[in-house]
Amino acid sequence: MKPENISLFCCIFLIINMVSGDISILTKHDWKGLDATGELTELDLPATRVIIAHTASNNCDDNKRCAQIVRDIQNFQMKSLNFFEIGYNFLIGNDGNVYEGRGWNYQSAVARGYNAGSISIGFIGMFEKVLPSAAALDTAKSLIELGVQLGKLSEDYKLFGHRQLAATESPGQALYDEIKHWKHWNKDNLGSGKVLRIVPRDGWFAQLPLKPLLSLDLPVSKVIVSSTNTENCTTQSTCTYRVRILQTYNIEATHYDDIIYNFLIGGDGNVYEGRGWDNVGAHLKGWNDRSISLAFIGTFKNVEPNEKQMSVSKLLLEEGVRLGKLTEDYKIYGAQKIVPNAGITAADALYESFKSWPQWSESPSTTTD
Repeated sequence: MKPENISLFCCIFLIINMVSGDISILTKHDWKGLDATGELTELDLPATRVIIAHTASNNCDDNKRCAQIVRDIQNFQMKSLNFFEIGYNFLIGNDGNVYEGRGWNYQSAVARGYNAGSISIGFIGMFEKVLPSAAALDTAKSLIELGVQLGKLSEDYKLFGHRQLAATESPGQALYDEIKHWKHWNKDNLGSGKVLRIVPRDGWFAQLPLKPLLSLDLPVSKVIVSSTNTENCTTQSTCTYRVRILQTYNIEATHYDDIIYNFLIGGDGNVYEGRGWDNVGAHLKGWNDRSISLAFIGTFKNVEPNEKQMSVSKLLLEEGVRLGKLTEDYKIYGAQKIVPNAGITAADALYESFKSWPQWSESPSTTTD
């Protein structure tokens, strides 16, 4: 080993021991992992978030068993989910070892919409009712401290449970309750509407469209809000049921190719992906090919949406601008106000909720399909 490499190794070794004692980070070579099959996206460092997850696999208490489970996870994610690499930045076993995944420098594939700017740590096992070992918990805290020391994590990073940012039970209730007491835990938690949490189509068990959907010419400059004219929902299970019933109704009763909305906003503080950002909706004739639709789950003639729904709607639209799906000067319109005689259920209270927003418009321009 060259003198300069010896010096660098010693420096890293000292930093690790200074920050975290006997933390052991096993590289992919150590646990006999596969090489990445594609180019990974680099993180813009320092990262500002830590995401704590569990792998929902068997637990492990020794290096041999943990390494095998990590290899199994990598094989599944790369071969069945078509990931370029194992999804986590790091994994931690009950043996107290860290197993390197994508490492400090590359985006993970754990929480869609939040992988940029985040370091993900997956505890190997299922932690709904039991906690990881004390050694594993201590190692995770030391790893985070090491990230700050190395400049990979910002000093004011925010720590989230996986379930706060994605439609999942991860990291399990027991572990989730534990991390609430850790430094930097962010209380913008599940169902608050303060964190954008999009339930993807497979999260609400959507059926496939009957045929390929038309693509939107992006970015669009119009957002159409309406109600679903169904019962309201305040839990993910109930909202999931409502969205599934809506899709079935849209396809089987009204003969559309899919659920008609781009996104649906639940009273649980979640966004439910319908046709998404990229596909033409079927929400309002004359406007479908130039707008994104937000359907609030429920009936809102006399009762306004709750604070969660309004908060998460704002976050969703901000994300649309950031992604280039919406123009920066987009306008928001009420469906019934655009076409008063189209048989659309009145949603006066819903529209009233938007009137203080600078993007709200009472007078849309005339347009045709």
